[in-house]
Amino acid sequence: MLAMMYSGRALALLLTVVALASGCGGDDGDSGQRIDDILALSGSATAGEDVFMITCGDIVCHGPDGSVGAAPNLPEKIPELSRAEIVDIVVNGFEEMDPLGPDLTDQQIADAIAYVIGEFQ
Repeated sequence: MLAMMYSGRALALLLTVVALASGCGGDDGDSGQRIDDILALSGSATAGEDVFMITCGDIVCHGPDGSVGAAPNLPEKIPELSRAEIVDIVVNGFEEMDPLGPDLTDQQIADAIAYVIGEFQ
């Protein structure tokens, strides 16, 4: 049951990263300001690791090392993306990945991005 709860969020984060790797997320017009707000925050990679592991770190998504889940391989994709593209994917989702913007605070997203970039870029 717990795995199913985390797998949806993990899948959503994974798909967001895939969307960024492919170009862009589904910006709805209102998310542009939110993305700018998140980019202005200072993220904590330490706090972001917790967000990532809970939201994306299971085998259904990216897995704990970013490369073992069903989602795209983060060590391969993250270096190709700008920080803004990664934030857009996380906030808006992409393809099969649900948007995480409704589920995470701006600070949680900034923290997760700091972790992902530090860990996989």
